[in-house]
Amino acid sequence: MKNVLYSVCIALIVSLLSCAKSGKKALEKGDYYTATLQAIDKLNRDADNSKSANVLAQAYKFALTDLDRKVNADKQTAQPFKWERVVDDYRKLNTMYSKIVDCTACSKITNPKAFFDEEDEAIDFAAKERYGYALAQLDKQTLEAGRRSYESFEVLRGYAPD
Repeated sequence: MKNVLYSVCIALIVSLLSCAKSGKKALEKGDYYTATLQAIDKLNRDADNSKSANVLAQAYKFALTDLDRKVNADKQTAQPFKWERVVDDYRKLNTMYSKIVDCTACSKITNPKAFFDEEDEAIDFAAKERYGYALAQLDKQTLEAGRRSYESFEVLRGYAPD
């Protein structure tokens, strides 16, 4: 029994150590948003962490470019609920901005850009799109369409609570 417990403890420790956050690994994998957030977190704890400073300088630039590209691509598409994806990406951009501004060491490394006005505009479009869809579903007057309409109104509440 002790051997089993010992083995489980060792496995848990190894698992936790292998899951340690690494901004550099996220950067190498092309997950620039995650790399940026992890670098910011490390720099908040240790302002002199040169590895995290290098990761932040690279990752933020790539994340900004990548998310901006995704926003522009989503705006051009005709897919339903495209504005919700645009809102999500603007929220990521603004999250990075806020976290960098709140981190003294980070503000010295990079000059963040805010997208709050763009996010508000996208929220308006997402709310209008969701509201139109919900009303169109109600017009069908079926039980399933009524469920889709209700679900859309629930999503809409997140964009326009009033």
